[in-house]
Amino acid sequence: MEYLENEYLKIAVAEHGAELSSIYDKRNNRELLWQADPKFWNRHAPVLFPFVGNVKNDEYIYRGKTYHMSSHGFARDMDFEFLEKTGDAVSFVLRADNETKEKSQDLAKYSKKNIFLYDKKCRTVLHLGVLYKNLTKAA
Repeated sequence: MEYLENEYLKIAVAEHGAELSSIYDKRNNRELLWQADPKFWNRHAPVLFPFVGNVKNDEYIYRGKTYHMSSHGFARDMDFEFLEKTGDAVSFVLRADNETKEKSQDLAKYSKKNIFLYDKKCRTVLHLGVLYKNLTKAA
């Protein structure tokens, strides 16, 4: 878990799924984010990538080939690599490497060399940024 804090907010981000786990409003002394009560829903704020929602029959077609894709994609179920933390930002990366390909066939099929960067900035409000790079050349 990585934490960022300033005079307004304290946030917590888990490596698993790069999921934002807490947004604490310090001025009003209250938690702003759902706290994943497993009786109802055991997630906080999952990263939904590369799809939001479902694809028909859990499949999609890319360049004439059919691929399996679970609801909301695979990023929320992967362990991201902590990249860096600065005074007001924390960044995680999900790379298409041998380890992630073993864990997720979806990532392996999506591309051979992907970088998915997830960045959170803690200021007076919370800023979330996403950068996706496909490092393979299109055929």
